[in-house]
Amino acid sequence: MKKLWETALTWRLVITLGCVIIIFWLSSECIVFYSRYISTQSIIRNELSLELSASVNDESNHYEQAERRIHTLSTLWASMKSEADLDVAVERTVFVPFSGAKPDPQQLKKAMQIVEIFGDENGSDHESTFVMLPKQGFVFFNPNSMSDVYLQKRMRILSQLANTPGTHGFHWGRPFWDVTNKLYVSVAEIQPDTGVMIGKNVEVWRMPMPNHELRNDISFAMLTYDGEWLPIATTDKAIPFEDFPAAHFPSCNEDVSVRIDDFYYVCKPFKGPPWSMVARYPQRAVASKSLDLLLGTLPSTVIMLFMLLVITFLVLKLQVGSPLQRIIAVIDRFKLLNLDYRLPDNRQDELGRIAKAYNKLLATIRSHYRTLEARVHKRTQELDEARKIAELMSRRKSEHIASISHEIRTPLNGVVGALSLLQRSTLTLQQRELIDTARFSTDYLLIIINDLLDFSHIEAGQLELSYESVSVLQVLDQVMLTIHLRAQEKDLALRVLVTDEVPAEMAMDRMRVQQILINLLGNAVKFTESGHISVLVARKGDMLAISIEDTGPGIAEDKQLDIFRPFVQVHMHNGGNGLGLTIASRLSNLMGGEILLQSELGKGSCFTLMLPLSDSLAVLEKLSGPFIAPKALHPQLRMWGIEPQEGEDSRLESPSLAYLPWRLWRILQAIIHNEELVEDVSAPLSLCPWSLKVLLVDDVSVNRDIVGRMLLELGHKVETAASGREALEHGRQAVYDLVLMDVRMPDMDGYETTRRWRDSDADVLDAEVPIIALTANAISGEGERAKAAGMSGYLPKPLSLEQLMAAIELAVSLQLARGAELMPNAQLQKPMLELVDNKLREELGATLLLFGERIGKAWEARESQELLEALHALKGCAGLAGMESVHLVCERLEGGIMKDAWPSRRDIDRLRELLKADGCDSMQ
Repeated sequence: MKKLWETALTWRLVITLGCVIIIFWLSSECIVFYSRYISTQSIIRNELSLELSASVNDESNHYEQAERRIHTLSTLWASMKSEADLDVAVERTVFVPFSGAKPDPQQLKKAMQIVEIFGDENGSDHESTFVMLPKQGFVFFNPNSMSDVYLQKRMRILSQLANTPGTHGFHWGRPFWDVTNKLYVSVAEIQPDTGVMIGKNVEVWRMPMPNHELRNDISFAMLTYDGEWLPIATTDKAIPFEDFPAAHFPSCNEDVSVRIDDFYYVCKPFKGPPWSMVARYPQRAVASKSLDLLLGTLPSTVIMLFMLLVITFLVLKLQVGSPLQRIIAVIDRFKLLNLDYRLPDNRQDELGRIAKAYNKLLATIRSHYRTLEARVHKRTQELDEARKIAELMSRRKSEHIASISHEIRTPLNGVVGALSLLQRSTLTLQQRELIDTARFSTDYLLIIINDLLDFSHIEAGQLELSYESVSVLQVLDQVMLTIHLRAQEKDLALRVLVTDEVPAEMAMDRMRVQQILINLLGNAVKFTESGHISVLVARKGDMLAISIEDTGPGIAEDKQLDIFRPFVQVHMHNGGNGLGLTIASRLSNLMGGEILLQSELGKGSCFTLMLPLSDSLAVLEKLSGPFIAPKALHPQLRMWGIEPQEGEDSRLESPSLAYLPWRLWRILQAIIHNEELVEDVSAPLSLCPWSLKVLLVDDVSVNRDIVGRMLLELGHKVETAASGREALEHGRQAVYDLVLMDVRMPDMDGYETTRRWRDSDADVLDAEVPIIALTANAISGEGERAKAAGMSGYLPKPLSLEQLMAAIELAVSLQLARGAELMPNAQLQKPMLELVDNKLREELGATLLLFGERIGKAWEARESQELLEALHALKGCAGLAGMESVHLVCERLEGGIMKDAWPSRRDIDRLRELLKADGCDSMQ
């Protein structure tokens, strides 16, 4: 059907016209249906209203007749004298007195005779007459079927009847069900002078089935004029109480006809009681009757429509379809782009004009075809050349990114190595400051290079993340220790707060998270001249939020989005390359998080790093109990469940605890468990106890010279090679303990050299020697490539003494595991001073005594700078004299003070004991 619709114009026209005709017919039928619906509705409502009026009038006559009979009895009562005797035997009448009543015998006799005569005038046991004598009781027509319970019930109902409002002098009660399950209502008239109430029970309307075509759908309800719901006798035709729209139903004390929701309601009031009868019939009944009328004419209409469509199809096919088929047959011949064929254009109508226009179009196409073909060929050649140029530029860019690291880091390696060697030599204070400045400048240059390379890697999608389980508090401490000195130089207050919901550990890329936080905190320190920098770490749902707030100049609202763009700086004179925040933002996105910014110009900024948390993370151990601590630590202690008390505790006095949460946590744990805190003081650089024979392979002579000197400084023997082939020759002639192999070398690179070294056919004397790569490439995956080539590890350039010593320790462990024999390091075998001269020993003792006094005074006065200088001098003196234990203790205390860990009295006592052990009682 779809194919026929798409390919046959005649069918489309016929179907379209058919749809239009059907829509028009349906519209007209809808109008007719609506008209019939309105008319049917009016007819049904009028018919029902008439039938309901007739039934209500019949029932009203029944009620009015009851009122007339009661009025006749009331008149008879009024006309009779109290002592009158009707000479009637009272057999079926009973008097039920009120409690404590004293009846009037003559009045009672008169009432009982009247009830005996008129009590059952209709022959019904329950449509009976009654009389109420005020303050005496009731006189009932009481056949044997009446029980005492029923009489008591009737008395309660009739006692309330006197209090109901009167209608034309008559009081109507509520309908009630009697013991025969018939519905009755009590009506009475009260004598105005005596208060005697004369009445009777009247059977309520047994609703006749209206002679109406919707009789099966009609239901009824009976209401008072006030809208009160009354029972009806025919319960199966009653409107359910819960379905009656009492809130929307109008007053029914006169004729009413209304539609509410899906029903029509007709209301007629009774004559006599203040009631109305409501008849309801559904709207669907009216619609069904109207639809029946419509369906009666449907078959003939459908047949006529079908015949009309057939005739339309035949006419269109003859006048349009056949000529179009002939045109299509001609056009199909041009599938091979033969422009010599023409359409027949002998017709004068629209189809003929189409054929003439098409023939002209063919002529125009033929004239432009050759020109277009030539242009397309030329553009194709240009696009192909542009594509080749773009691919070439892309390759060159990738090669440039790969080589820029090597080209820049190679000279930096020489600079950093030379500076490291100078720092280990004897220097004046001015010379050391100059070297520190040069080292800081090289480190800053390396940061800029790393930022550029990280940005390139992120842009190229080459950055890889390395996740591991990391202590959140330790990461915070490491970051704060990186920036706290710069903050202290500007006299900025640092504070870190960690809520108790923060997990103890979480999966993250430690290096990248530290990179982000150092960048954010570094910017805060850089742009904040006074005030404070606060860090708040909290858990927000399934995210870890690290907020960094400062009191800096703030960022204008129109600049807040720009700062995350590459190479954009809001403050142009504060240094930097404009990549830090860009890299931080993109790194957070790679980790599934984001960086949020809130800033107000002139008041400060707040950067929030959001990181996703994995499931089942252990939270920090709950702490409790009172602690005496400085006031600055109280907010953090309260967050961890501790009740802080202001006071002094030497273990919590360090100001750095306000921004080092991991150190604070460990101190609190030690206090709670009554344990001694072991400080995490970085081990000082110490020479390897083994002297290795190292082969250094590098094509750059400066690198061979600098790294060689660094190895010699550490007590190792060095041989060098300028190429891979030369290195293999060395390997065939000698056995080495370690090979340091540059990765990028001409002719044969370090990877290929290593593979050949490991090859059993290379005739190398020791094919299993540890080979560690020296690489200036800062591209991810360098470690995997080194491992794949058979190397034991890799060192990035520029190379520091610390990195070199770590590589040597790795080589030593690998060699010892192989069972290799290593030579001891001669530099560790003896002290630089031989203390055999008594005079020299005395001078040394006096010097140590002076240093001991300086240390004691500085410790008592808490002068950190003076204590640092004294410890540094004592450390140097002990090192020259071969006092290794004193040297190590001084070095540890010096490092602790530089990290804001003030030495305890136990530390000072320990130093005193060591000096005593070495024969120097200078601390006494």
